[in-house]
Amino acid sequence: TTGRTAFSMLYAELETGLTADCTGLRVDEKTGMLLQTRPAIGGNVMATIKTPLHRPQMCTVRPRSMKPLVMDPSRRGRIVRETVEERSFVSRLEVLDSIRDVGRGTPISEADILVVGGRGMGHGGNFRLLEQLADLLGGQVGATRQAVDMGWAPYSSQIGLSGKTVSPRLYISFGVSGAIQHIAGMSTAEKIIAVNRDSDAPIFDVADLGIVGDVGEVLPALIRDMERRSGPCQ
Repeated sequence: TTGRTAFSMLYAELETGLTADCTGLRVDEKTGMLLQTRPAIGGNVMATIKTPLHRPQMCTVRPRSMKPLVMDPSRRGRIVRETVEERSFVSRLEVLDSIRDVGRGTPISEADILVVGGRGMGHGGNFRLLEQLADLLGGQVGATRQAVDMGWAPYSSQIGLSGKTVSPRLYISFGVSGAIQHIAGMSTAEKIIAVNRDSDAPIFDVADLGIVGDVGEVLPALIRDMERRSGPCQ
């Protein structure tokens, strides 16, 4: 994105540090240092990084990884207007071609309702059931990295550190264990409902409502109930 590109050039010019793609930020009250948390080692650990020797302290934030603060109209800021030469925006890159990723409609990063499947779905054919439920709810279908790697869902539906970060009003998962890489990409959802037959699955630690049960039984029953309430989807 433009922000990532600009910051990567700016920190080099200022000879300071930059932590990219942060999913958490806080200030150490004793030292005043910005504690910047981001995934590391392929998303297997969460690292907290500091910039103790250089200023300014700089970072970029992964989109939708944090909830915006409630607007405070009493706060005021000082606007500083700068003039930048037009040649500063001229790029030496040339775009030869672009291919649009055609999904099922609204991108998952913008959807208010997400129905998400993981490896516990059993096989790719069961993702059709997720599509049925998503259509009944007016939502979109998401997937874990494992489900995408197995060819059950397109990459455009992948949620997590190696996919999209989402923050829907409602997130419903089926057969998603809750690996740290996946949770980092959806933990800011307003309401989280999880269905998994493993009662110890980490996804239940972040869920508002958890159902311990077989996806093959719970999902069809939920679809039948929704169809009875609103009529079958076409």
